[in-house]
This record gives sequence, C-alpha cells and structure tokens, in this order.
Amino acid sequence: ILAEEIKSGKNDMVFLSVEGRNMSTKDWMGKGDHYLSFLRQRGDGAFDEVLKTEVKKNSKDANWGQLKLNMLKLCLGNMNAPIKIQLWDWNSVSDPTFLGEVTTTLGEMANTPKTLSTKKPDGKDKEKNRGDIVITDCKIHREATFLQFIQSGLNMEVIVAIDFTASNKDPKTPQSLHYMDPHNYNQYQQAIIAVGEILEAYNSDKMFPSYGFGGKLPNGQVSHCFALNSTPENPKVARVQGILDAYCYALSNVTLWGPTNFADVIKVTHGFANNSPKGKGYYTLLILTDGVVTDYDETVEAIIAASDSPLSIIIVGVGNDDFAAMEQLDGDDKKLTSQRTGQVCKRDIVQFVPFKEAAQQQNVSQKILEEVPRQLLEYMCVNKRPPPRWSAAEATPEEKLYKLPEGNWAKMA
Repeated sequence: ILAEEIKSGKNDMVFLSVEGRNMSTKDWMGKGDHYLSFLRQRGDGAFDEVLKTEVKKNSKDANWGQLKLNMLKLCLGNMNAPIKIQLWDWNSVSDPTFLGEVTTTLGEMANTPKTLSTKKPDGKDKEKNRGDIVITDCKIHREATFLQFIQSGLNMEVIVAIDFTASNKDPKTPQSLHYMDPHNYNQYQQAIIAVGEILEAYNSDKMFPSYGFGGKLPNGQVSHCFALNSTPENPKVARVQGILDAYCYALSNVTLWGPTNFADVIKVTHGFANNSPKGKGYYTLLILTDGVVTDYDETVEAIIAASDSPLSIIIVGVGNDDFAAMEQLDGDDKKLTSQRTGQVCKRDIVQFVPFKEAAQQQNVSQKILEEVPRQLLEYMCVNKRPPPRWSAAEATPEEKLYKLPEGNWAKMA
C-alpha cells in the first residue's frame, strides 16, 4: 500500500504540444514507426505508464499535436515530480523496439519550447542521442478553488443591513430583539460578529458600508436604506467594532417603524458590486431581520437584477417569527422568477438562515457563510474570471500556465 501526496484537483488537465525530431530506428528499410510513452513515478520509485501516443509511421520526424493528460495521473499535481518519456519503434510482426528515454518534470516541459534528448541507458553507447522530443507548448487547465481566489488577493467586501422595524419592540426593554444587555450580545450583534470577523480578514481596508431599513429618521422620513452612522455620503465604518458602534448609535437616533422592505438595500449593494474592479472584489450583503419581507415582489426583482454581479446575499432571521416566506427567496430548490417579466435569476445568490438554527451549530459562522464559496465560484466560472494572482506580475512560472477550463467547473473546494 502506497501513500502519495496529491497537489492538484482531480480534474486539472495538462495540454502538451509534442513533436519528435531526428528519431532513430531499427528498421532495415524505412524511417521507423514511432510512438511515445509517458510514465509517472510512484512513491516506491517505480514508473507506471499514463499515456501512449498514436504511432507515426515511416518518419524520422513526427508531430503528435496536442496531447491531453490528467494532471493528477501524470504527476499528482506536483510540477517537480519525475516523468519519464520513452521513444518506441512499432513493429507489425514483433514486439515494439525500445529506442531511448528521457526523465523530466512538468515544470521543465512548461518552459517551452523545450527540447529533450532521449538516450538508451543500458545500450552500448549510453550518451548517443536517439531522437529529440520537442515540447512546443504547455497549458494547464485548472479548476480554481475558493481558497485560491482568497489567497490570490480577492477582496471580500461586506455590507450590513439591519432591521429597524417596530416589530423588534422598544430597544429599552429586555423583550426587544435590539435590547443592549450589558453582559451579553443580542442576536443582531452575534450575527454581525459571526460574519464580520471571518470576512474582515480578507478585506483590504477593513471598511464596511452599514445600513438600516424600516426606521424613521430624526427628520421624520421613513427610510428603507439609511446609513447607520448618519452619513449617507460615506456609510462605511471601520472593522466589525465600527459596525457594532454604528448600530448602537442608530438605535439612539432612529425610531423603529416599518414596513420590512429589502429591495432598496439590495439595489444599493448591487451598485457597489457593479462598480468594483472586475475580478478583484466579491460582495456579501448581510441582511438581519426579525420578520417576513413586505416588498416581496420588488425584492425578487432586485435579486434577479443583481444575480449577474459579484454578490451573495445572506438573510439571517432573528427572533421567533415564522420565516417560511423567506425560504422562497433562497433559490436552492427553485430559481426565483419575476412575476412581472418572467425573467429568471441567473444564479442562486441568496441564502436564508434562521439565527436560532445557526446558533445550535458548533460553528455559527460556518453555518451562516456555508453557501458563499459555491456562489463565488459559480460567478467566477460563468464570467471566466481566474484568481487575480494567475495574471499578476508576482505570479509564479507555474501560475502563469494556469487557464480556466471550459464548461461548468465551479464546485465547493
């Protein structure tokens, strides 16, 4: 039983364009019928064949075109793992004749054009060149993972929207969901911390737009998207503590009112996401609410309009209300469809989580954020956006070879 370290995804593919030049032959007549065999080294040092090319007949020079090899089978994803390429002369009436071989690595072959000279290690003239194998091009189609996007410097942006409707009850009373207990965080605060502390680590400036909805402002206006810090031209606050402080400040200045409308905060977040540099940022809108959405149709329209942008929406249900209608916004079972236009959501961007259910898990943050990695990968897949580092100046030679495969490669990783 052998244990071997795997360094690539099981579906990563290597594409090598390969030619043979000045290849020797044992034929008395003709130029030889040549083929190549690619072998990978196992953990015990032995080699296993992973690919055999077609036979190119009667030619000292051959072009095998583009060879497609599974990277896992070729080298376990290790660019420095030994790979042996053997040169053979096919015979119609007897076994093929071994002409020579060369040991190389995927990292070496990637430095194209690369000429590899084959030799016969147990032959009389061990140093004689038995033929050149030329790698004219090398590409690696890699299925990017959520971790690769994060490690590549993708900026995870967080926008918070908090329910200021009257159904939360008077914040001064212990019965209120907004009650500020001096010894314990309320459910709104707990949800902000659970999401914010995770995503803050992957945000470059640690500044988060923070809003409220359903509240009556000091000027008497009822707003469904107001800045918690009372500065609409700059609603950003610093770090998770800034969100908590702005939330506390707003409770002392805004009257709980209603109704529970989501559409406005979704539209504002959609605007942020659309204006971010392409492929450089991904937004998560955290909506914290104690009740069922009132502007359901408008919210559906806003979600559908935002479904092609780099955005995930997490709706956390606070308190004990019946959140059955909220489940309809979570498009896991059925895609959201506009009743007005018939337009369908381009991808699932909404996750609904009752906070009490999440709080029963050992890792509250994981429960609330569990769909974000899949949603992010689906967005990058549809829009053919690789991890930023692959095309950055500081990319490694290996990373510069990476290309995203065609088709739907997005998956949890």
